[in-house]
Amino acid sequence: MKTFIVPIDFSEESLYGLQIAQLFSGKFTVNVQMVNVIGNSKNRVHSKDEEMKLANRKFEKLVEEYAPQLLNDSKLRYIVKKGKVYKEVVNQAHSYKDAIIAASTHGVTGFKEAFIGSNTYKIISATSLPVLTIRKGPCPENFSRIVLPITSHRSTRQKVPFTKDLAKIFNSEIHILQLHSPKNTRAQSKVKAYSNQVKAYLNAAHVNSVIAEAEGDIYSDLIVNYAEQINADLISIMSDKVSRLSLILGNYAHQTLAKSDIPVLCISPRILGIAGSFSTYGG
Repeated sequence: MKTFIVPIDFSEESLYGLQIAQLFSGKFTVNVQMVNVIGNSKNRVHSKDEEMKLANRKFEKLVEEYAPQLLNDSKLRYIVKKGKVYKEVVNQAHSYKDAIIAASTHGVTGFKEAFIGSNTYKIISATSLPVLTIRKGPCPENFSRIVLPITSHRSTRQKVPFTKDLAKIFNSEIHILQLHSPKNTRAQSKVKAYSNQVKAYLNAAHVNSVIAEAEGDIYSDLIVNYAEQINADLISIMSDKVSRLSLILGNYAHQTLAKSDIPVLCISPRILGIAGSFSTYGG
């Protein structure tokens, strides 16, 4: 978690991702790389080469403004690429073994309220790397309270090790949120068992945690409402991919991202942790 890839389209909203990287620079040295992609637009005013030159000039101004704000000798760099936005961002992130993607969910190429746009959610679906998204700025000053939803799905606990590592960095309190439908009593008992396992794991890691419960059929509403009630700074969810072959997010992740004004960490079911695997919690 030393390299942050930040997609930038030069809208004000896209700079929220840069704020996330700045937050981490207060904890340790990070390498921040901003990425702009020149796509294939039918309404192009300038040539691609001209757009690349313009993007480079804009990046130089951002480096001049934001580099002094990074702490712990962290570095701010940029790259301008050509192609499909989500593919080029993911390819750039995959060129580092320890990268995390910090992206705004608004902006020229980001999300909209009711329709998750064709780039940020595709980035989440196309990568096995963690993606930290922020829909509404400014970025919190600290991740003091993290909401960790637990469902009856077998992969739900795979986000625990990475979330635990974040909590240790920011001295966070993790709220283990048990989610279940009132119609499914069998799932309720499984969720409670999973939650108790998670709490025991966090206790062993000396991470403060509490268990809460929310009952209903629309999990995204339960998560967002609870996070708002406790003034949470971060929500940690699984990316909930429907298929590895298609760039589609499941409804649970999709709706949470679309509804939450609180930053959301999306963990791929393939991720097992920052500092090694955690097979007990694998899916």
